[in-house]
Amino acid sequence: MRTTDRTLVKPEQILSRIAQARTDGYSITDEELEVGMRTMAVPVVDSMGTTRAAMSVSAFTSRVTLEDLVDRFLPVLRAEATLLGRGL
Repeated sequence: MRTTDRTLVKPEQILSRIAQARTDGYSITDEELEVGMRTMAVPVVDSMGTTRAAMSVSAFTSRVTLEDLVDRFLPVLRAEATLLGRGL
């Protein structure tokens, strides 16, 4: 179901995004779910290497650029997801 003009709806787009997330170790949505909102998510991996959950952060497009998400938010999000995963 499309929620914005940017929502991915074609299976090949979705599969490509999943493959990119696996390669990058994170995923970003840029106004795909809600106009004016960006979200970044990282996996939470347990001590056995199994992905058990995801951790995300959202921000308004008017306040945070895509570069901000990668440069400022990603290191913190990854660090916190690692700490959480150690406890699983």
